[in-house]
Amino acid sequence: MKTESPNSFSGENSVKVFGSSVVGQAFGIEAFKEAEKFLTLLSSKGQLKCRTQWCRACSLYKLELSKGVVGHVMKISFPNVIKLTEILKFSWNWERSDSEWAKSHGKADDAFKRLVATKSKPVWYVTIQSEENIMRLLGAPPKKDSNKIAKVMKSPSQDSIRYFAKLGANNEAINIYRFMRGETAMIEDRWDIRSKSWMDNPDADVVRYLTQGEGEFQEVTEDVARKIFPKVFEK
Repeated sequence: MKTESPNSFSGENSVKVFGSSVVGQAFGIEAFKEAEKFLTLLSSKGQLKCRTQWCRACSLYKLELSKGVVGHVMKISFPNVIKLTEILKFSWNWERSDSEWAKSHGKADDAFKRLVATKSKPVWYVTIQSEENIMRLLGAPPKKDSNKIAKVMKSPSQDSIRYFAKLGANNEAINIYRFMRGETAMIEDRWDIRSKSWMDNPDADVVRYLTQGEGEFQEVTEDVARKIFPKVFEK
């Protein structure tokens, strides 16, 4: 069994399985390679299907699953999830750790074990990401000299900044994020209402949205951003 140390999202080589309110993650290049080999085999047998609504690789980047499994969000049978956990060491968490369900059902890894023991057949999904694929989806060439994406804090040029509105109830814009990518660096900031300034966003919410379809965001032009959040642009 391969064992990888948990890492933050900046460790771009990752494997993620999720379902039944539980999320399992494995990190590192070895975990990524083992998962890619396993999932490619399943795909060749027709045992994987993209969850198009969540899959940015399909819906936004028009990438075909038959050309490669990396970056896709795929429906996977629970028996195959179990097989994947026999290959890789996963860390388990609740999808929403603050929910009443999570609080009343103990540890997430115990919940997964119960699913296995009861021979349940829930609907689960899997996605794998590599640093190279992350950079490609974000429009930048992959780095050649590092296994991690460096988030460099420097002043981005105005013409390279992309703005994303964070959506709340009824698709109402509740905050604004800005994002810039370069050949070897990414900058992601969010507007902090209390300090009335841009702050680094270590959770990489926009990157997750662009590459994995996670989160509720809408990309907007600078003109639209100025109309929705005029105070952000006051000098």
